[in-house]
Amino acid sequence: MEKSQLNTPAMISEDELIGLSKEKFKTWETNDLENLEKIFDDQGLLICSNGKAETKPEVVEIVKSKRKELKNLSLQKAFARVYGNTGVVHGEGEITISIGGKIRSSGLNFLDIWMEKDGNWKLVSSHLNQVI
Repeated sequence: MEKSQLNTPAMISEDELIGLSKEKFKTWETNDLENLEKIFDDQGLLICSNGKAETKPEVVEIVKSKRKELKNLSLQKAFARVYGNTGVVHGEGEITISIGGKIRSSGLNFLDIWMEKDGNWKLVSSHLNQVI
């Protein structure tokens, strides 16, 4: 294999990146902890509207405990950009979550940053902002 091929990131389309972000929400909604572990980078962070940064183990525990349950996400707009081995997804939609048994619905803006590592695309940062 030529040296230039060794350093070439796995190609991904903008539509595939959007698909990864949709999959991220689906793993939360279906409590798919195994897939959540695969998607989220070990050093990744999730930052919610309250500004608190959650680590991967904290995110997995939140989903596992169902303290914050995703009931539904209706994605209305999404666009992505690919920059070599990094991809960015911006999205807007409506989210319904349950926190402590109380159901809330609101608008949602999110920004996901994906990075290709060893041939796999990992979520390295996700910022969620509820629009009230």
